[in-house]
Amino acid sequence: MPDSQRRRGEVEEAIVPYRKLGTGSIVFLIGVSLFIGVSLLLWTKLGDPAPPRPAPASPGPAWVSVRSLVEAYEANEVAANGSYQGKRLRVFNGQVTSIGESTFGSTLYVILKDEPTDFRGVHCVLPATS
Repeated sequence: MPDSQRRRGEVEEAIVPYRKLGTGSIVFLIGVSLFIGVSLLLWTKLGDPAPPRPAPASPGPAWVSVRSLVEAYEANEVAANGSYQGKRLRVFNGQVTSIGESTFGSTLYVILKDEPTDFRGVHCVLPATS
């Protein structure tokens, strides 16, 4: 029937009527969903164990800036010695202002500064290789 001749409230017969789900159907769907969820959870937890991870490599030298080294030593020299003395460090954000050799030639040294005009600096000592 054309739209112009259809009366208000009439519905064409081609539309399938809506069917409500009963409580039995809802309980069934919830049960199936729970079963699938628990099955997936158990499968992922109890499935193949993950391969063993290799032991972490020992960490390399710590990264530290020239400014943080200078500030650490100015704040507390004893604590800074405990943190840095005798350890290998990767020092960044500094400018090399001097390179030299000890009086007896047993060690080399490098002096790094945060800024070239700064009187404070970091004195790095390196063993001389033969």
